[in-house]
Amino acid sequence: MNNHSEDYCHRCGGPNTIWDAPSPLWNEVMRGGDINGNWQFDEIICPTCFMILAEKAGIATGFRVVATQVKKDLQTVTPSGRVWDEKEWMWVYPPKSESQILKEVDAIVGYGMQSYWDKGFEGSCPCFSGKKVENGKAVNVVGRCWRTSVHGQDLYVWGDHPDLVAIGQSVKRALDAQDWYGIYDIIWEDGNRDQAT
Repeated sequence: MNNHSEDYCHRCGGPNTIWDAPSPLWNEVMRGGDINGNWQFDEIICPTCFMILAEKAGIATGFRVVATQVKKDLQTVTPSGRVWDEKEWMWVYPPKSESQILKEVDAIVGYGMQSYWDKGFEGSCPCFSGKKVENGKAVNVVGRCWRTSVHGQDLYVWGDHPDLVAIGQSVKRALDAQDWYGIYDIIWEDGNRDQAT
């Protein structure tokens, strides 16, 4: 670290980084609430010291870290199908879809899932495959039991349907409820696997 005055915190002496706070909050914490107030610590402090000063003065608590320049794609969907909601600042389940496929799959409890997808399903083995298309968007599923799977019991899900994740999770719930040789791992089109839990 070089000794450029903004590279270190003028309160604790530790490293400082590029960051900012909303000006009204900054002015309250660092200038006594006055835009033209006296500067504290040359107005060069680290985020931790800023939060400590704000909390000790009773000005603010519950800080969030927000990056304005994220340089990698972040995972915004959990294996359970929840999505990151920037406005709510939490993981949420997406609003219920109008998808007929999703409604039909959600209505199947346990047995019947294989024959919903695979009209030739005979029932002697839980393996099945099928495809459904809705408004030109497809969902493909393949269920493999322990005899032909790679991981134990595999459920492959791929396609371009907007509710692909929710449909896949619903199919998995029904198959797991069957307890036919055990529970399933979902393997998505991109090769990512939701391990059985």
